[in-house]
Formats: sequence, structure tokens, C-alpha cells
Amino acid sequence: ADGAVQPAPPKPPAFRWWSQEGLVANIARVSSEFRLWRQLEPVRFCVMGPPGSGALSVGRALADRYNLPHMVLEDLVEEVRAKETPTGQALRDKFTEIEAAFANPKSTGPWLLPASLTVKVVEEALATKPCEYRGWVLTGFPQTLEEATELFTEEGPPAAVDPAEAEAKAKDPKAAKGKKDEPVAERVPRAGFRPDAIAIVAASEESCLAGMQAHDKPEEQWMPSFKKKFERWQKEFPEGFP
Repeated sequence: ADGAVQPAPPKPPAFRWWSQEGLVANIARVSSEFRLWRQLEPVRFCVMGPPGSGALSVGRALADRYNLPHMVLEDLVEEVRAKETPTGQALRDKFTEIEAAFANPKSTGPWLLPASLTVKVVEEALATKPCEYRGWVLTGFPQTLEEATELFTEEGPPAAVDPAEAEAKAKDPKAAKGKKDEPVAERVPRAGFRPDAIAIVAASEESCLAGMQAHDKPEEQWMPSFKKKFERWQKEFPEGFP
């Protein structure tokens, strides 16, 4: 009715909202703050070594000590291999090639999984929530510098370009031909994947062979692969360590 008192519009709060959209919409921020204020930063260990060196035992001990997920390359590969995923199919196809190579005395390979596949397997495992928030112990990886580079680093920001050279190239692109190549961006540590510490287990071939023979598997099942993996380790790390 005319003359009725209309309620005044609500005044905005005298404070700034923090996570105004609610808990669910801001769960990542809440989780980050929880870890920050309680100093619960993830811890990441990497345990490297040739096959049979005892790296698995070292990795297991670290995982138990710090209550971290223990990621073992061979276990991850078998787990993904059994899945109906693109990566699982790629692993099955590559293992078929490898088995055929070992069965053919005249074959030139492939003998081992390529870095493109092993990095993909490990990358998917380390991207899970337990690893993201708690950390991890990664055992048996990397085995090559290529694997380490692909997983632990990424391309940094573009390298600085000399303004004078850039201006000259813009004015006369033909004149710029033949000059030194464009600066290449350096690789930088990859956030969430760079290990905080790396343990390297050095061992002789005889010691590694004895370690493999201590397992229950028949020698014919692992010996051909062991030889190729040990040869690769020696080639990558002639001194026994990076």
C-alpha cells in the first residue's frame, strides 16, 4: 500500500570475502593454505641405481620412514600395461616388439622401453593426489639422462633478445639470415616433479647379478633384460653415477 515502509537494501559486508564461492569451489586454495600454515610441504625422493643394486630396498626404507607413496617403475609399468588406456595399449605394443626382438638372434632391437613411454607412465603416477600433496619416493627411475630431463625439467621463459637485433630483423628480414640462431630457452626445474633429494646406489655388475639371482624368478626370464639394462646404465653413467 502507499506509504508502506520499504526495507532498506542490505549493505555490503564490512570485510573482504575469502573464498566467497564456498568450500567446494575453493578446495584447492583451502588445501594449499592448510599445508602452508602447518608446514606440510610434500617431500620427493628419487632412488637410482642399476638393476639388482638394492635401490628397491633403499626406496622402500625411505617410503616407510617418511610415510610416503612408494613408486617403483617396474610396478607402475605392469599396472598401466594391464589397463585399457592409450598408454596401456602403447606399452603392450612395445613389449610385443621387445619380446620379438629377444626371440630373434639377428634382431637389432628394441630391447628396452623408450623414454617417451616410461616418462608418461611415471608422470601419470606422480600426478595423483597422494603424490601431489604428500610427496613420493620414486625408485628405478630415471635410468637415462633423457628420462631425467623430460620428467624433472621443462622449458623456461624465452631467452632475451637483443632489441637492436630484433629491430634490424624487423626492418630487413633478409639481412638477418645467416646470423646466429635465435636464442634457445633454457630448461628449468619442473614444479611438482623436481626431487628434493636423489640417492644413487652404486654397485658392480657382479653384485647386481647376485642381487637378481636372489629373486625367485627363473634366470631365463630376467637375464636378457638385465644385461641390456646394465649396459645402458654403464653407457649413461660410466663412473657409476651421474
